[in-house]
Amino acid sequence: MAEPDAGSSTTANAPTPPPVPEWPKHVAIGLGIAVSIFVVLDGLFWFLLRAFGLLPSNSPITGWNPTTYAIWIVVAAFAGAGYALAPLRPDSPAGWAWRAAGGVALALVLYLLIDTQLWYYLNRILPSSSPVSSWPTPLYEFWLALAVLLGTRFVLARSRPFRVPWWTRRIIGGVALGLGTYFAGVWLPLYLVSMLQSNGIPVASFPSSLVWVGSLFALLAGAAYAAHPTRYYGPIEIGAAVLEIFYFVVVVGLAPNTIEYQSIAVSVGTLAILLGLIAIILISMAGDVVTTFEDFARPGERRAWQYPTPAEPAGARR
Repeated sequence: MAEPDAGSSTTANAPTPPPVPEWPKHVAIGLGIAVSIFVVLDGLFWFLLRAFGLLPSNSPITGWNPTTYAIWIVVAAFAGAGYALAPLRPDSPAGWAWRAAGGVALALVLYLLIDTQLWYYLNRILPSSSPVSSWPTPLYEFWLALAVLLGTRFVLARSRPFRVPWWTRRIIGGVALGLGTYFAGVWLPLYLVSMLQSNGIPVASFPSSLVWVGSLFALLAGAAYAAHPTRYYGPIEIGAAVLEIFYFVVVVGLAPNTIEYQSIAVSVGTLAILLGLIAIILISMAGDVVTTFEDFARPGERRAWQYPTPAEPAGARR
């Protein structure tokens, strides 16, 4: 009986090398993501404010200052790089270098947005008699510590041996999140408007259209939580973010600049509130867009990374 050739046996048993990443394709898509995010953050943001009539011609704010402009460039660049460099092995030197750069950039961007940029715009909107011009010292230290911790988490985040998602638990969590969102976005505003009007404070009634928008947003928020391990999470979350922006634009547009009650007048910086809320939502939406691209380009990869299943024992196979 002829013995098998040693060379052919070795070749047959050799492990299959991993596929070579398609770097030109990843770089091209990453560049497209970066440009799209920058266009949304830099140009479309102010276009929406003017289109909805929330930015009057005599407004003290007509665009981003140079520091905010540079921040959006960094955010867009790192979002695109996140997609382009996704095939890097996390434990390789290049993977560690990317995570270190991303962590430093994340901490710096968060600190600048929360500490300096927020007050740059608030000080332009608030009346000159306002006694508040910056954060109190304890909050200043808290924002600094928070930015450092989130940047460090980005660097040190690793895959953990989670069990397969328990769908019953995820559905229950989605229902709880949806109900909580409905309470905060629909029921509570209706109650507050009714209470203020009954006390003689002139505020606009809550439109019925916003009840539907808030209800649909609550439904999508809960569905996104339940669908997080699947590729449907990204599109659902993007849809929820679009409704959230529309909701806040209309609500803040309806809010009065000044609320007067007897001899007390409270000035409400509605434009400042809108700027902060929409900026946060747009940054979150940028991450959802990247997640959607990754899920459809490499189906199942994110689920395998976030919810890895233990290897099946050889004896259990039939």
